[in-house]
Amino acid sequence: MSRTAIRPKFAKAQRTISASALGMSRRVWGSRSSQQALSDLAKIAEITHALHRQTSVKNVLYTGISELGKYMQVSRTVGAQGKGAGQTAVEFCSPGAPQSSPQALARLLSLVSQQTLDPESGLVLEAQRTPALKEADAQSLLAIPLIDKEKDEQTGLIALVQADRHRAW
Repeated sequence: MSRTAIRPKFAKAQRTISASALGMSRRVWGSRSSQQALSDLAKIAEITHALHRQTSVKNVLYTGISELGKYMQVSRTVGAQGKGAGQTAVEFCSPGAPQSSPQALARLLSLVSQQTLDPESGLVLEAQRTPALKEADAQSLLAIPLIDKEKDEQTGLIALVQADRHRAW
């Protein structure tokens, strides 16, 4: 085989992989340009690298929610690991957003835990349709389950919270 026969096949494979990766990014982050999609993928790689440097589950959870909260530019990001009394919850607040009171955080986690979280699309709640969300100091919320793939069960959740306005997720 000559080099020219190999090169077009390789170039085609590269385009296929890039298109597939961009398609995945668009599905996760919405309709975005190719440049924005590449930027999203780069940020995902940065966050993943930061997570791998952590030494405890709580540090992984806090790093993940803080990086996600910064990138998504939300008021607060809440992460919870475990269930019941043994649950660990951490919160990241954007600059200018007040930290939730323990009661508001408990109400928020209770409200989300009463709902069914779809592993593919998560759960979106709006204060107009869910008055209890206002009691938890939130106008709009996107909750995503944390899944243990080996056991195929939910082990926690991440909630992105917009406190000051409605947000289209």
